Amino acid sequence: MASVIGLGFASALAATSASAACVYTVSNSWGAGFTASIRVTNDTGVAVTGWQVNWKYAKNSVSSAWNAQLSGSYSATNLAWNGNLNPGQSAEFGVQGLTNGGAVEIPAIVGALCGSSATSSVPAVSSSASSVVNVSSAGRSSSSSVAPVVNNIATLATATTSFVSSWETLRAVNDNSNPANSNDKSAGAYGNWNNPNSIQWVQYDWPQNYSLSNTQIYWFDDNGGVLTPTRAYIEYWNGSAWVNAGNVPLVKNAFNTLALNGIETSRLRVSMLNATQSTGILEWRVAGSAAGTISSSNSSNAASYSSRISSSAALTSSSRSSLVSSAAQSSSSVRTSASVMSSSSSSSRATVSSSLASSSSAAVFTPITTQYEYEGINTSNAAYKDSNRFRLYYGAVNKLGPKGNLGTHSDADVTRMLEHMEKVYDYFVTSRGFKSPAQSIHSSRPGFFKINVYSVTDIDAGGFMGYNGTAGLSYLVMRSNLLNVDSISTHEFGHGITLAEAIWIDKARTGAWWETTAEWFADAYISPLNNTTNFNVESLHAGSYRTIVHKDNLYEAWPFLNYLSNNPDNYSNLGRDAIRNLIRAYQGQETPLHSLARLVQPVSVQTLVGRYRARIAYGDIGHPLVQSRVLSAQRDASFRTRAYRNLEAVDSTTWRVIAARKPQYTGSNIIPLTATGSGQISIQVTNLGNGLSDSNFTAVVAIKASNNAVRYVDLPSGAGNFQLAAGEESSLVVTNTPNNLYLYNAFETTDTSPEAVGLNYQVQIIGARPRD
Repeated sequence: MASVIGLGFASALAATSASAACVYTVSNSWGAGFTASIRVTNDTGVAVTGWQVNWKYAKNSVSSAWNAQLSGSYSATNLAWNGNLNPGQSAEFGVQGLTNGGAVEIPAIVGALCGSSATSSVPAVSSSASSVVNVSSAGRSSSSSVAPVVNNIATLATATTSFVSSWETLRAVNDNSNPANSNDKSAGAYGNWNNPNSIQWVQYDWPQNYSLSNTQIYWFDDNGGVLTPTRAYIEYWNGSAWVNAGNVPLVKNAFNTLALNGIETSRLRVSMLNATQSTGILEWRVAGSAAGTISSSNSSNAASYSSRISSSAALTSSSRSSLVSSAAQSSSSVRTSASVMSSSSSSSRATVSSSLASSSSAAVFTPITTQYEYEGINTSNAAYKDSNRFRLYYGAVNKLGPKGNLGTHSDADVTRMLEHMEKVYDYFVTSRGFKSPAQSIHSSRPGFFKINVYSVTDIDAGGFMGYNGTAGLSYLVMRSNLLNVDSISTHEFGHGITLAEAIWIDKARTGAWWETTAEWFADAYISPLNNTTNFNVESLHAGSYRTIVHKDNLYEAWPFLNYLSNNPDNYSNLGRDAIRNLIRAYQGQETPLHSLARLVQPVSVQTLVGRYRARIAYGDIGHPLVQSRVLSAQRDASFRTRAYRNLEAVDSTTWRVIAARKPQYTGSNIIPLTATGSGQISIQVTNLGNGLSDSNFTAVVAIKASNNAVRYVDLPSGAGNFQLAAGEESSLVVTNTPNNLYLYNAFETTDTSPEAVGLNYQVQIIGARPRD
């Protein structure tokens, strides 16, 4: 029979002769602060549906907590998802605190599950900054000698995944349960059903380096659509790349152990595949201990800077991607281009952590009123309102901020904005697994923090994302009269997510992709809700000859990302999580197309881009509003002239590309055709050469039926033929896809850069001609 266990239920616990332990572990400390974890284990012999623990410090104090509800000085109770503990199960939560001039303390943990009373707790003090613990156990004195605890440090990690089925739970992998067999879902299971023969992964992120001795995985196998993998391997992060640590055994109904031999890391990943079905995990344990040092890849530079990326609203194409950067020692601001965000030349930029958690639905979000503010705006000079994860600063009587530039709003408007941001957060972080902008990118600042939003009257843009280097956190600034324009706030929150992923920062060749990605975030959330889209048919058709992400189409190129996430061509490793995976696949100083090449292999990026460009011809990318907008525009004669006049006649059956319309790298020409005979059409595209030795192209014919369904005919080496049925129309799409992917920065492209050199081609058409 389940019971609620807490301080008020000590007698009930005593009746069960409990001997469970409550463990306090200092996981990291630095000068003025520390982080610690508290594990509560149910050893009562009966299931419990809630728990509560207390402790005291002599000088130390807690500034934030996660995975528990904190109150007083100090009491912690379970959250909705971690209160139910079967016999032998544990719940673990964490705290970050300040030493307040004292040493790091090791307080006794008291509570019904710990078997001691609150009044008997006397804080112990440690002079050591390394991992220390205090064990309080029923039947043992809390002041007994402190013994090292062999931790399953998986319980300290944040888990993320490539995909989890909506009816399963990722939380199951590190809940410290003991499955009876591979189909024992009593404590939940992680599964990725309907992804047969595809590599799926689960990743652990810790706030510091650990020395790992081994890992154990209990596979989930339901004898149906989720089976034990046919291949599985472990990788660890070495600070700059993933390194293979070995293959995991594939035994059903047992823990499968792989020795890790003292590997030091803050990130561990298991990748798994079943050749015919999907895969899953019941429990993934990692044995290790604190390494005592923070990974160099996760350390933070003492220099503080703030940067901001502006929304497209009310900005020109040249100014709307501006950002402001300020050094820690200066209050002056300098405007520069958005490429600075991705430039590797800035020595004042903070080194960012690549070890970030994303599971935050049950975390406590701590507000920060100092060392994390915009233009000195804080609780003393502004009105503010909190939601679970956000704090919105705005103006009120005698509280308009230091510059008097805060916008005033009704409570209804403020509430509405906060509610919108909470929903956006839930959609992208909780549901789609992106890393949380509420977590600092500095590993020395663990926990979750409220995301600050400022409503101001004096910015040109609709909004921008700023970044505070000291805090390692992004914030949003909104123009007050556009506070509740959801597309702008969602766009800026998308920037915050990209920053939180902490992989594209200081990468020059991702710079142009930041705005593209933010627009994808905005459309992915707004379009299904409001039945609207920001698709720009002029840019994608009349400007189709430009590179796929170009300095002149930063805000309009997002349909390519939509294509990847909708995956209408069913390429491997694309689909719902494609954009998240694309960002996380990034290496070195490459372009995102290079990252994409690894994701979709053995399919080439050239083939994929060619098919995307062909689908854009009729807007057939899995986005109904995009297709509707394309088909509507195509009824306008002036639009057709601007978008599709790409060729000039050589003779009655041959046409050559117009010089000004030669498609650049990954750019294309869309050429609608008019049949001149029975509908049997033959095409030959010939590359005339452009001076680049690797010049090549992809040619595809898109054929649209009267019901708007579209089929595609690939033209290998540019040649092929097809038959049009009654009511069908067709468009030839020629895309510049050289044999090699180019390393280019869209902000630095010149007329002679390889990516700007157009494809020079001609086409012979029998049975049709380019439509006037």
